[in-house]
Amino acid sequence: MNMNKFLQNNTVLKILALVMACIVWVIVHAPASSPTGAASVMETFHRPIHVAIGPSMTLAAIHPSEVSVSVTVSAANAVLLSSQMQNVDATVSAVGLAAGTHELRVSLQGMPSVQAYSVSPKVVQVVLAGKASASETVQVQTSGHPASGGLLGTVTVNPAVVSVTGPDPQVKQVAAVIADVSVDHATHTITETVPVVAVDGDGHPVQGVAVSPSRVMVTVPIVSQHDHVTLVPQLSGNPAAGYAVAGVSLNPGHVQLFGMPTAISVDDWTLPVSLEGLSSSTTLHLAVPLSRGVERANPAKVAVQVNIEPAATRSFVNLPIQVINVPSGESVTLLRVQKEDVHVYGPVSLVDNLQANDIQVTLNAANLPAGDDEATVAVHVPQWLVVTGVSATSVPVKVT
Repeated sequence: MNMNKFLQNNTVLKILALVMACIVWVIVHAPASSPTGAASVMETFHRPIHVAIGPSMTLAAIHPSEVSVSVTVSAANAVLLSSQMQNVDATVSAVGLAAGTHELRVSLQGMPSVQAYSVSPKVVQVVLAGKASASETVQVQTSGHPASGGLLGTVTVNPAVVSVTGPDPQVKQVAAVIADVSVDHATHTITETVPVVAVDGDGHPVQGVAVSPSRVMVTVPIVSQHDHVTLVPQLSGNPAAGYAVAGVSLNPGHVQLFGMPTAISVDDWTLPVSLEGLSSSTTLHLAVPLSRGVERANPAKVAVQVNIEPAATRSFVNLPIQVINVPSGESVTLLRVQKEDVHVYGPVSLVDNLQANDIQVTLNAANLPAGDDEATVAVHVPQWLVVTGVSATSVPVKVT
């Protein structure tokens, strides 16, 4: 069979036509190729949504907070796509809108040149609230403990007051603004710039509010000064009727105070002791009081032994009046009264052993004017005894 006869065969021609049609269909429906012959690829990126709002509004919530961007690009350009998409901003505009819930369309800014892209979702829900603000004093929370012997001094914060802004409901939740500082093993004053956090009444951070400034400078002095002081009992109240105090002793009588030098540079330290209603001897365990600038005492408590006895009274008559502190060149004469009767009250053991010469009746002549005058008489008795009466509290004198 020659070529002419082959081509004149209708069956052969039909087969050739079918083959050519298949080839054309494949060419038409094949994927488009780039000039370099590379295929297209599709990638998906997630971008956070930025909301533009008016000056009197604040963003209370947004849902969802990011969008998915599906991008189709040639394989050759796909290498740079990831870095290019980092510059893309997903935005919605709520400028001029009132407080409430709004459905807003997302737009993309800075998209690179691509074959195609799509955004999901196209619309997001934005909740706006009126902007509120409040001023809060920064509270410092310290963690850890200074090095052995170290104590915390008075903490200072700069600035001490910060501004909290945000949606009104969230701002009202703010109970405090906290700055955390670690003093663990510190040996000297700490000065740090630390972030501040707005927290609610349970100490949990309040979301959706901004604190300005967001960082403050905190100074925490570390002091290690200490000194020994003598405890002095300061008695108050009265024992039960018919009883009297026979003695008070402290164990120990000295303690070590730690704190600021100006606060502990003293010799004596007062320890309040109440005697109210006591009818028998007792031992009280009392905490050493701490004043401003004093961090602690060692020991923190002392034992106070209070001796209580039945009370007794006793009178002494005709005790001579002693004139003391007579100025040089002057003479003081007692007129009419030279002796006193004295009545004493106290614990029975001391009253029973009291002698007349244990009592001093004196008249201080240091500031008496010249001539006739009345001078006050003072009576001195041993500790824990009380003078309940004298025959005369003042006597006539002549000063020459």
